[in-house]
Amino acid sequence: MRRSNKNSMKKEKIIMFMSSVFVLSALTVTGVYVREKNAAGKDGYIVDLSEMEDQVSQKSDDIAAVQPSKQNVMENDLDYDPGLAADSADVQNPGLEKAQDYGMDQEVNGQAEEEAKKEKTSDSDPGEKQESGENKEVSRTSAQVAQAVHFSETDGLQWPISGNVLLNFSMDKTVFFPTLKQYKYNPAIVIEAEEGENIVAAASGEVTKIYSDAETGETIVMNLGDGYELTYGQLSNIQVHTGDYVEAGKILGTVAAPTKYYSVEGSNVYFKLTKDGVPVNPLGKLG
Repeated sequence: MRRSNKNSMKKEKIIMFMSSVFVLSALTVTGVYVREKNAAGKDGYIVDLSEMEDQVSQKSDDIAAVQPSKQNVMENDLDYDPGLAADSADVQNPGLEKAQDYGMDQEVNGQAEEEAKKEKTSDSDPGEKQESGENKEVSRTSAQVAQAVHFSETDGLQWPISGNVLLNFSMDKTVFFPTLKQYKYNPAIVIEAEEGENIVAAASGEVTKIYSDAETGETIVMNLGDGYELTYGQLSNIQVHTGDYVEAGKILGTVAAPTKYYSVEGSNVYFKLTKDGVPVNPLGKLG
């Protein structure tokens, strides 16, 4: 029985010893592995300064080799300005100011050249000269109109067309209109005419209005000056324009077919004179 107990204790001691040896061996192996791994990791972060110094030295040599050829090329360029070289070591704030001044000078010079070209083109373009001449002509015409339109109380009118008076001027009593079959006031005279005959200006003046009217057809209004105006109706083939200065006797157009207001009276010229907008009997001024 004692021998059996001794054997058991001996076995337990052997097992414990072997276990301890195993654990120590495992710890030792683990420690060695971790240390080697840490050492390897540290080796990865070591900076080789000597190698970097060699690289920097090599790059400096390369730059020194390239710089002379670049400098030669830039110096041979007629437009090159050393003060404007962006990668030059000498360029500082004064150089930048010089570059800005240079750009401003270029812009100003460019604008001056552009304006000079425009002036040259304007001087050499006959179309623009012609247009300018036309504008001056218009201005002269307007000045002539301002001075020429004058009609006094004693001035007379020439007949716009030769013919009988079909309807007299009447603003104090009504007259009978055959086509309308009614009596009404008449602020003008209606002169008999043949369709296609020429109608001339009864006095010199400025054409102020040309329009179409249901009663008088194609109509022209002329300013004679001093508040006087002449109105010509029943026209066709009008040969003047608004703004024209027309001398007495100039053809204004031809006689048109009568409007429906004068179908019974037949072809005619509607002729009205006003002073400050008030109708005046033109027969008192017709020669």
